[in-house]
Amino acid sequence: MIFEMDRRELRRMVEASEDDRQAKEVKWKIYYRIEAGESAVKVSGRQAEAEFPAKVLEPGVMFLVSEMYRAAFDRLLREVKSDAVRVQASNVTLLIGDVRIQLAAGAMLLFADPKQAPAIHPQERCAREKALQDRIAELEKSIKAAEAEMGRLEKELHRLREAPRD
Repeated sequence: MIFEMDRRELRRMVEASEDDRQAKEVKWKIYYRIEAGESAVKVSGRQAEAEFPAKVLEPGVMFLVSEMYRAAFDRLLREVKSDAVRVQASNVTLLIGDVRIQLAAGAMLLFADPKQAPAIHPQERCAREKALQDRIAELEKSIKAAEAEMGRLEKELHRLREAPRD
């Protein structure tokens, strides 16, 4: 995946796409989805999305773990002095301008064909599904407990109504 865009536009895109991905209640790794399409780059966060025009040399989709997203782009954009910035991603390297970041395993997932790329990183999707299933199970237990309590209260109310009045 390779694209070129104005450095100020890239900074605005990074800032505009940030959302609550660092929320403490999230118990799984969160990934930003960065798609270089026909003539634009779109960054999708959990609750925010930004799209800006770009010269796309090689289309693709990159998922970048949230901890790396802002740190990498902020640091690299400070070091790049030219107005136009080239961003290039390979399986383990992110290159912005002349500055290269070697990424840890699992920090990035790259798809050469945007049509083949999922909307959500596969690991994040699995973790979110499990969290939703766990929450549903908790709610089902709560509902059963509430139904049992409601049954007990209805019996007591019935007994009170049936008891002789003085």
